[in-house]
Amino acid sequence: MAEAAISFAVGKLGDLVVDKVIEKVDFLQGVEEQVKWLKDELETMQCFLKDAAEDGKNFETTHKWIKDIRQVAFDAEDVIEAFILKVDKPRRSRGLLGKCACLPNHLRNLYRVREEIESIRNRLKQIDERLVRYKSENACEGKPSSSRSNNIAQRRRLSPWQKDKHLVGLDEKVDLILREAILEEKKKGLSIASIVGMGGIGKSTLARVLYNHSEVAGQFDRRAWVVISEQFNHTDTIKELVLQLLNPDEDKLKVLELIEKSPAGHLNSIIYERLKGKRYFIVVDDVWHHEDWDSLATSFPDEQDKASRLIVTSRNSHVPRSAQYVHAMKTLDDHRSWELLLKAAFNDNNDIRKCPRELEDIGREIMRKCDGLPLALIVVGGLLLEQRGSKSGWEKVLKGIDFHLRRRETSPVQAILELSYQDLPSHLKSCFLCLGFFEEDAIIHADRLVRIWIAEGLVQQKEGGLTMEEIAGGYLDELINRNMVQVKNFSNKDDRVKNCQIHDLLHELSIRKAKEEINFEILKDHEDVSQSFDHKPRHRIIHCSTTERLSNKHIRSLFLRRWNCTRSQDWKSYRLLRVLEMIWRDSRTLGSAVGALIGLRYLALTCEIVDITPTMSPPRERSPPRSTPTILMSPSQMSPPRGQMSPHRERSPPRSTPTILMSPSQMSPPQERSPPRSTPTVSPLSSTPVSPSTVSSPLVNYYPASASYNPIYWKLERREGFCKFELPKGFGRLKNLEVLDMENAVVEVPNVLWKMDSLRHIYSRLIYSEVPLRLDTLKNLQTLMYISATSWMLGQSEKMTSLRKLGIELDKNTDATELCSSLAMLENLLCLNLRRQRSECIPVLDDRLVRLHCLRRLKLEGPLTELPSACNFPPNLSYLTLKWSKLKEDPMRVLEKLPKLVYLKLCGAYNGEEMVISSHGFPTLEVLHLVQLWQLSNIKVAEAGMPKLKRWLIINCPRLNQTAEELKTHMNDLQELTIEGFGMHHFFS
Repeated sequence: MAEAAISFAVGKLGDLVVDKVIEKVDFLQGVEEQVKWLKDELETMQCFLKDAAEDGKNFETTHKWIKDIRQVAFDAEDVIEAFILKVDKPRRSRGLLGKCACLPNHLRNLYRVREEIESIRNRLKQIDERLVRYKSENACEGKPSSSRSNNIAQRRRLSPWQKDKHLVGLDEKVDLILREAILEEKKKGLSIASIVGMGGIGKSTLARVLYNHSEVAGQFDRRAWVVISEQFNHTDTIKELVLQLLNPDEDKLKVLELIEKSPAGHLNSIIYERLKGKRYFIVVDDVWHHEDWDSLATSFPDEQDKASRLIVTSRNSHVPRSAQYVHAMKTLDDHRSWELLLKAAFNDNNDIRKCPRELEDIGREIMRKCDGLPLALIVVGGLLLEQRGSKSGWEKVLKGIDFHLRRRETSPVQAILELSYQDLPSHLKSCFLCLGFFEEDAIIHADRLVRIWIAEGLVQQKEGGLTMEEIAGGYLDELINRNMVQVKNFSNKDDRVKNCQIHDLLHELSIRKAKEEINFEILKDHEDVSQSFDHKPRHRIIHCSTTERLSNKHIRSLFLRRWNCTRSQDWKSYRLLRVLEMIWRDSRTLGSAVGALIGLRYLALTCEIVDITPTMSPPRERSPPRSTPTILMSPSQMSPPRGQMSPHRERSPPRSTPTILMSPSQMSPPQERSPPRSTPTVSPLSSTPVSPSTVSSPLVNYYPASASYNPIYWKLERREGFCKFELPKGFGRLKNLEVLDMENAVVEVPNVLWKMDSLRHIYSRLIYSEVPLRLDTLKNLQTLMYISATSWMLGQSEKMTSLRKLGIELDKNTDATELCSSLAMLENLLCLNLRRQRSECIPVLDDRLVRLHCLRRLKLEGPLTELPSACNFPPNLSYLTLKWSKLKEDPMRVLEKLPKLVYLKLCGAYNGEEMVISSHGFPTLEVLHLVQLWQLSNIKVAEAGMPKLKRWLIINCPRLNQTAEELKTHMNDLQELTIEGFGMHHFFS
């Protein structure tokens, strides 16, 4: 990551020198030569560190030297970036008077940077005296590794992502456990089985095969999978289980909010009530301690008339003590080890019985060093895959394993993982280290990971038309190809990776390497804070609630895992911060705190709401909320889903409030959906008075007229799992910000976004303003989700040349013609989401959409009176989602005529009983999702209808009376047909 940091700094220096020439303003007067020298020196450092990192044979003798050079490189980057941030202020000042006012400070900055560069020069001289400077056989030659210069698209074709591709020797184990522990009819009530063994032996893989087995899927009413890990959090585990056990018409975010308010002692009863009276199959993966299991055990009802099953995986052979069946995993024998190694090394493109003769002896020696451990075999197989069948490459891998085994007392699997890291090219090393920023066993959203890589400066824009996001996606593909990252799931629309995970042994490696190489630290309490003189942390995770006595001036990325009471003035010490993820409560200090972070490039805010009784006077000190009863309602009483909960958000422990639970017997079956009506919760998060009369129209969509408002302090409300707050004007100072993520918030925005001209992505539940927002300066903006139609300035579209993904919330005053005319000027718009809250219909679109020639993806959320005709849809439309449309006529009559449609999802979109697909209808459709079509009872597919359909998913269509066999008739290309719902039935062709 040091190489990436240097590359970022060199690029900034080059920009500074170029800007000096272009602007003909001598901002570098007196230090120009020093800056040029430092730029050249950094480029040499970059070459040296890159080569040294790849040169394992000299690692021991040069380790201290590399560490010293790396630290000098980091310090040099600090000098450059701090100087540039300070120089940027007068350069952005307008007029001669503004520039003159900044001149004294600028002269002081020039003097300071001259001194710091001279200090760096002296430190390098001292290093030079200890060893020949930058000695490396291939330094600065810049020749790419033959195994690393392959095209990304080719790597994707070689990707070993396909489900269950690297399974060897599991069939017998699966049959045994199914027979003895899961499908055994004589075992009444709850039966617990455990799968135990060392890390990396394949416990989770075996459990996953059992979980997805067709006989298991059809046997139980409810299934769920939850990961415990060493960092067990009881509340988060309950949340994860509840999310998987929700009924289809329940509001996920609202239920999560109710869980947060529940006393800790009531959490298990929430799961208990949801499982009571049902047959369930649950996997509790990676349990480390007896105490962790004991804290969950009471969540699972044991009813003798309901055969339910629990699978627990653990490294501890005695967890849980109550297991009736224990399966102890064993390492693979030589035959199966060889089979698995070759599957990974040749990516299943080679007959394992025909391994090239010149590679067999080397391969078998590598296999023996893996000791039959599946994780080691798969990871080293990824290394061999990179060698493309080269004998010298295989010999290099073998020597590398021997080297790392000799270096320190370590196990073969640790040596292999170490070698796998050392074999990564420098850009992938930096990306791998960032995986340590996530919690153990966390589900990592691929887009979030990519955005963090970009903000850290690990991805450089290249010629050829690819965006940085696409380049970073290629990096993720490479890590997956090397088996360093596991795919959790793919996007439903295409084969893009949606979520990923990292094995806990690799996660440990990532953290250890990050601590060694990029000054990474994790603070769980105040005793974790190092007070050494040379302690210069650059990346930090904080789990405690205060940050006093911390050294902050070198920090580049900061992750606050719980609400933090950092004072506003302390934020100024984070002068070089680029990445910030935080949980916050008080918007009054948010502007002054975050606005001071002028180097920030990535900001993710998760608001934590503390409910209190409204007051008519300004709050003085925050006090614990008054206890108020919370009702966990039945599915029929809950409002429909209003968005998705980001899987990576962490929440602080809930405050104790009494909870009333309703048993399943009290719950009524799902009824026709109606718009929710609830009263917002009031929290004193701003001191600016707001009354209902001043609320702009978009907010009225969220808060019904019957709601009671606090007449004095009403600035942040909570409803259905999201909060509403006002973005402080201080955010306009964030000139370098590229990502603003407020996905769970409704945000009132002052007209300052136009000042933030580096923005690339904006995410929120809704952005709105009392006046149309100026956005025409955001020429780098690619994503804007969601903005109210009244805040969208119609005449600015043609200047937003990079916008690719846009979400707009419509209201009753939206002029569809004007809006679509404005959208048609967005020359690169590929994805458009239009939604309407409450029960109002989306405006009639007729021929408006046809003007959007570039559009590939369209989502319409809200009631529709009728669909446009097929010829009035965007001509290049490939992906279409209709949600809560409530159409009375069969939509397939129109949609089957769309010539380029590849993906179609209908969720609550049709209230009719019959759906008909005619012959040759949907000529290009590959994926079809039908979800919550409550009245649908019959689907007719004529011969030659949907000829290219590959995946068909039907969820919660309770009146559908056709079997999978009947539905798949005439569909020769169909690869997967899944029917899920209250009867829980699966079919895979």
